[in-house]
Amino acid sequence: MSKFLKTLQRTWLGFSLGGRKPVDGAEPLRRFITAKNWINRTTGNVKPVAFVPRETERGTSMYRVLSTREQVLWRLGTIIASGTHAGVLHGQSELRARKAASCGLDFELGRIPSLHVDMIGWPDSKSARLLLAEKLFDGADAPRFIPTPRAFAVER
Repeated sequence: MSKFLKTLQRTWLGFSLGGRKPVDGAEPLRRFITAKNWINRTTGNVKPVAFVPRETERGTSMYRVLSTREQVLWRLGTIIASGTHAGVLHGQSELRARKAASCGLDFELGRIPSLHVDMIGWPDSKSARLLLAEKLFDGADAPRFIPTPRAFAVER
């Protein structure tokens, strides 16, 4: 599929008028897990590193759930994963916005698609970012991993 068509499909699937409202603390957000090394093989849960933005990025890419159907979220994740090096969606990790806020992180609305938000407020150093990501996993509201359903699995 051409890059233009993927962008168009991602924009269409990720559109919601509700996505223009500020993120609510109780709102669940999803991180698409596109790297196999983001999953702990022993526990089967996602690792904190999955939430750390690259040094060249201001924030971590997240998607709002709102009233979006699960099937749409998985399609959107599959399209996003197809643009990565491996091209595989391994799953999603769900995080409540209040958990990120309790760690000093905030959310910035994305432009396109409207369900996209960036989790911002990360420190500059890589080690400080990883320590902050580990705090997301402490106590209640820790991120939970949702493996990709068979219907959306792509093997490479």
